[in-house]
Amino acid sequence: MAEQLERKRLPVFLPLRLEVHRWQDRHQKVEVPMFRGYLFAQFAPASVERTAILRTVGVVRIVGFGQNYAEVPAEQIAALRRLADERALLHPHRYLRVGQRVKIASGALAGVEGILVRVKKQDRLVVAVDAIRQAVAVELAGYEVIPV
Repeated sequence: MAEQLERKRLPVFLPLRLEVHRWQDRHQKVEVPMFRGYLFAQFAPASVERTAILRTVGVVRIVGFGQNYAEVPAEQIAALRRLADERALLHPHRYLRVGQRVKIASGALAGVEGILVRVKKQDRLVVAVDAIRQAVAVELAGYEVIPV
């Protein structure tokens, strides 16, 4: 679907993450969408681009509430781009509303903000996309985080 929209010259972003698939004889890293079933596109609400998106095979609907489309803030898209560019090991994570907001203070992911959680005695930073109620988590081993 992303390729179809790109052929229509529409600005789209399909964030990918690495996932380890295990078979009996081997392990292999495979790129999969960060948020299964979701693709980010930039368009004006009452535009030709909106119509082109809705007419693309595989598009079910544009995320929104009533007559208003859900806009994903630029800083959330930027954080997802950084995570994808760094090819950090990401884990799907349930969407969280509560928890302490933190920012990575140094290293390759410096400046990325999210919610600090602990899973199986390991600290992770959850980057949430409110508009689609989805999130990803990156392990924080080796990163210093500071409260926002």
